[in-house]
Amino acid sequence: MAFEIEHLGGRLVGVVMASPMTVDDILTGAKKIRAILGVSPGQQFLFATDVRELGVIPSEVQDAITKMMESDNPQVAFNGLWGNRRSQSSLTAFRLIHQVGNPNRQVFLSHHELFAALQPRLTNVELMSLQQFINKRLKAATSTP
Repeated sequence: MAFEIEHLGGRLVGVVMASPMTVDDILTGAKKIRAILGVSPGQQFLFATDVRELGVIPSEVQDAITKMMESDNPQVAFNGLWGNRRSQSSLTAFRLIHQVGNPNRQVFLSHHELFAALQPRLTNVELMSLQQFINKRLKAATSTP
């Protein structure tokens, strides 16, 4: 799936965005995110978003992602987007973050940087969930042909 959302517990949400993506993927994912955010109206959430497999995306998909992020901004305490140095993913993520205009959304080039940025914001339980999410994503990346 190109757009996966998982409530990892507490205020932490794990997201995976990968190419190819469609506007329908974004709309379906946005509904899942809003369902999670709707559980605790007014609560601010923290996101760990794996964009390492996100390449160039069509402008209509980019527009849908931007609109989704802008509408969710009030409930986003922090969103760390995990890209890498060797792919289009980080450029795409930087472009999206710039368009959304929320300084609490940042791009990191390694899982170590992502973990370090989220660590002081998380409870111990959320921290363990973040580590499990990262480990799961690293394992998925090594098992993909």
